[in-house]
Amino acid sequence: MQQSQLLEHDGLSFKVRVPIRPLAEAGTVTKVRDALASYFGAPVRLSVEVGSIDGQTAIAVANQQRAERLDEARAALEADPFVQTLLTDFGGRIVPDSVKPIDP
Repeated sequence: MQQSQLLEHDGLSFKVRVPIRPLAEAGTVTKVRDALASYFGAPVRLSVEVGSIDGQTAIAVANQQRAERLDEARAALEADPFVQTLLTDFGGRIVPDSVKPIDP
Protein backbone atom coordinates (compact mmCIF):
# COMPACT_ATOMS: atom_id res chain seq x y z
CA MET A 1 0.00 0.00 0.00
CA GLN A 2 3.01 2.29 0.01
CA GLN A 3 2.17 2.96 -3.63
CA SER A 4 -1.36 4.07 -2.75
CA GLN A 5 -2.77 7.57 -2.71
CA LEU A 6 -4.96 8.62 0.20
CA LEU A 7 -8.10 10.07 -1.34
CA GLU A 8 -10.05 10.81 1.82
CA HIS A 9 -10.40 9.84 5.44
CA ASP A 10 -12.88 10.46 8.20
CA GLY A 11 -11.86 9.18 11.60
CA LEU A 12 -11.04 5.52 11.06
CA SER A 13 -12.54 5.34 7.58
CA PHE A 14 -10.05 5.56 4.72
CA LYS A 15 -10.38 5.63 0.94
CA VAL A 16 -7.27 5.00 -1.16
CA ARG A 17 -6.39 4.58 -4.81
CA VAL A 18 -3.85 2.00 -5.92
CA PRO A 19 -2.09 1.82 -9.30
CA ILE A 20 -2.49 -1.94 -9.88
CA ARG A 21 -5.39 -4.35 -9.36
CA PRO A 22 -3.56 -6.89 -7.13
CA LEU A 23 -3.30 -4.21 -4.43
CA ALA A 24 -7.11 -3.91 -4.43
CA GLU A 25 -7.82 -7.64 -4.10
CA ALA A 26 -9.80 -8.74 -1.06
CA GLY A 27 -6.91 -10.59 0.60
CA THR A 28 -4.59 -7.63 0.38
CA VAL A 29 -7.25 -5.19 1.57
CA THR A 30 -8.06 -7.44 4.52
CA LYS A 31 -4.40 -7.62 5.56
CA VAL A 32 -4.05 -3.84 5.37
CA ARG A 33 -7.33 -3.28 7.22
CA ASP A 34 -6.18 -5.66 9.98
CA ALA A 35 -2.78 -3.93 10.24
CA LEU A 36 -4.48 -0.52 10.49
CA ALA A 37 -6.92 -1.81 13.11
CA SER A 38 -4.00 -3.16 15.13
CA TYR A 39 -2.15 0.14 14.82
CA PHE A 40 -5.15 2.28 15.81
CA GLY A 41 -6.54 -0.22 18.33
CA ALA A 42 -10.01 -0.05 16.79
CA PRO A 43 -11.84 -1.38 13.72
CA VAL A 44 -11.03 0.45 10.49
CA ARG A 45 -13.01 0.86 7.29
CA LEU A 46 -10.88 0.74 4.15
CA SER A 47 -12.13 1.38 0.64
CA VAL A 48 -9.72 0.75 -2.25
CA GLU A 49 -10.08 1.74 -5.89
CA VAL A 50 -7.77 1.11 -8.83
CA GLY A 51 -6.63 4.02 -10.97
CA SER A 52 -3.79 6.32 -11.86
CA ILE A 53 -2.05 8.02 -8.98
CA ASP A 54 -2.04 11.79 -9.28
CA GLY A 55 -0.90 12.78 -5.82
CA GLN A 56 1.71 11.87 -3.26
CA THR A 57 2.08 8.26 -2.22
CA ALA A 58 3.29 7.01 1.15
CA ILE A 59 6.59 5.90 -0.40
CA ALA A 60 7.11 9.33 -1.99
CA VAL A 61 6.58 11.03 1.38
CA ALA A 62 8.94 8.54 3.08
CA ASN A 63 11.60 9.11 0.41
CA GLN A 64 11.29 12.88 0.80
CA GLN A 65 11.60 12.63 4.59
CA ARG A 66 14.62 10.30 4.24
CA ALA A 67 16.31 12.78 1.87
CA GLU A 68 15.66 15.64 4.30
CA ARG A 69 17.15 13.65 7.21
CA LEU A 70 20.20 12.85 5.07
CA ASP A 71 20.67 16.53 4.20
CA GLU A 72 20.41 17.42 7.90
CA ALA A 73 22.94 14.71 8.82
CA ARG A 74 25.40 15.95 6.21
CA ALA A 75 25.02 19.55 7.37
CA ALA A 76 25.50 18.56 11.03
CA LEU A 77 28.58 16.54 10.17
CA GLU A 78 30.13 19.34 8.12
CA ALA A 79 29.43 21.86 10.91
CA ASP A 80 30.93 19.69 13.67
CA PRO A 81 34.12 21.34 15.06
CA PHE A 82 35.94 18.01 15.44
CA VAL A 83 35.16 17.08 11.84
CA GLN A 84 36.31 20.51 10.71
CA THR A 85 39.62 19.95 12.52
CA LEU A 86 40.10 16.59 10.81
CA LEU A 87 39.33 18.10 7.43
CA THR A 88 41.62 21.11 7.76
CA ASP A 89 44.48 19.82 9.91
CA PHE A 90 44.77 16.34 8.46
CA GLY A 91 43.51 16.85 4.91
CA GLY A 92 40.51 14.65 5.52
CA ARG A 93 37.45 14.45 3.37
CA ILE A 94 33.88 13.33 3.84
CA VAL A 95 32.85 10.50 1.56
CA PRO A 96 29.30 11.55 0.55
CA ASP A 97 27.78 8.06 0.45
CA SER A 98 29.17 7.23 3.88
CA VAL A 99 26.87 9.68 5.67
CA LYS A 100 23.78 8.00 7.13
CA PRO A 101 21.14 9.70 9.26
CA ILE A 102 20.17 8.14 12.57
CA ASP A 103 16.55 7.05 12.37
CA PRO A 104 14.38 8.45 15.14
